[in-house]
Amino acid sequence: MSSLSIILQIAKDILETMPGKTAHVNDLAETAFKTNRAMGETQEIFAGKLSSALSANLKTKQPTFAKVISKKD
Repeated sequence: MSSLSIILQIAKDILETMPGKTAHVNDLAETAFKTNRAMGETQEIFAGKLSSALSANLKTKQPTFAKVISKKD
């Protein structure tokens, strides 16, 4: 059984189908929304909740996700 929250599990499932397994949070939210996995939220609200969940995950001792540095950072 996974210890990930539902929203993080959705992100993980989506990332596993993407080339390179990297995506911007807005792209993850768009895919979740288009595939009816946005937990009944709008795409924008889901993106905000996902961003918060990913940020919290990055602060744990053993994060499941990693922040990819963009050219803007």
